[in-house]
Amino acid sequence: MSSDGLAFALGHDAACLRLLAAESRVIDPAEWHDALVLVQEGVLEVRCRSGETARFTKGSLLCFNGVLGGTLTAGAAGAVVLIKHRREARP
Repeated sequence: MSSDGLAFALGHDAACLRLLAAESRVIDPAEWHDALVLVQEGVLEVRCRSGETARFTKGSLLCFNGVLGGTLTAGAAGAVVLIKHRREARP
């Protein structure tokens, strides 16, 4: 764990996304390409274009490669999501 309490250090190939309670964000394929996504804190709801939803809690590891459209929504207490790109340079 890094000194700021995150599971890994942030840098050019890693980022932290903090969502407020019930905040939503559209899944942009370019932003999530070739990345692993860790739910560091809270609950993250993923809704696909088809309307299907799934909820992921702290410790869940996700990958959005190939996901076209859809949304991410934080739970009632918000969510902290860490994004780790496999490559050093993002496309």
